[in-house]
This record gives sequence, structure tokens and C-alpha cells, in this order.
Amino acid sequence: MAPFAGGGATLPDETPEGLPGPTSAVQDGLANIRRLAGAMAADRVTAADLANVPDSRIEWLAAMDRGMLAKVLCADDAALKAHLTGRNAIRGVLAADRDSVTAYRNSMSVNMTDDEPAPEMAYAA
Repeated sequence: MAPFAGGGATLPDETPEGLPGPTSAVQDGLANIRRLAGAMAADRVTAADLANVPDSRIEWLAAMDRGMLAKVLCADDAALKAHLTGRNAIRGVLAADRDSVTAYRNSMSVNMTDDEPAPEMAYAA
């Protein structure tokens, strides 16, 4: 036990074993997703950013705009994990399943390749 810096109280030198805590694999996976989301938002993706992120998560992140990526980057672990598993959604973020990603990409490509001419703007005199 080491003395506490404010008085006679002491704190244990080591964290007690057996206490429940978040698994490092889940935390590492979420950290990798956040790292890639930040890199995509900044347009500076490297091979290191893509490492240890499943292809399905890369496709999901790549479909999103900067606003959605920022929400993923700022979400806490519980909210991000719930969003990824489909238990609860982060408002304004694309659902993390293949069908949603495909539908979103299709809708975005239809909007970008719309053959209708742009409306003419007229100014009041």
C-alpha cells in the first residue's frame, strides 16, 4: 500500500484481480474503429488505420460522411457497441449492417447521377 498524497489514507499498489471490467479485445476493436473513422474524416487513411478493422466495418465507415464519422469518433464505448450490434442506434449514424450500407450507397448514387437538369434560379427585380 502506498500513502495517498493528501494524508494518512492509502491506496492499493495493484488493481485487485477478479473485478469485472471491459474486455481489452472489445476496447481494442472500438479503438481501431474510432481511429479509422478519424482518419477517414481527415482524408488521411493509412495501412495502419485499416489494420485490425474487419472489411464490413471498413465498408460501413467508408459509406459515411464526415458528420457521421465524427459521431462515431465521439460516441462512448457503450453507445458504439450497442450501435454496432444493432441493439440501439446512434442518432444520425448509418446502421452498421450490410443491407443498410448497400441501400444508403444506392440512394446516394441515385442522387448524384440524377439526370434532371438543375432548376433555373430567377432573381426578383
